[in-house]
Amino acid sequence: MTPKRHPDSAVRAVLKDAKQLGWRFEPATGGRAHIFGKLLCPGGLCQPVWVLSTPRGDAQSRILRRNMARCPHHDNRE
Repeated sequence: MTPKRHPDSAVRAVLKDAKQLGWRFEPATGGRAHIFGKLLCPGGLCQPVWVLSTPRGDAQSRILRRNMARCPHHDNRE
């Protein structure tokens, strides 16, 4: 079974970049209304970054990138 595709293209791009940086995505299970899944940092010590399924504009993608950058395991070689 293939994972669901996020409805927002900017969020899909963030998820792709996160995977390349070593972050792991876990899709939401159960009946959580607005949660698409969570991103887990490569070091495993940071809080999960929640990915919403109902983003407003590009705000969700900016929030995801900002939270990923705050992780101490973030690779600053960009």
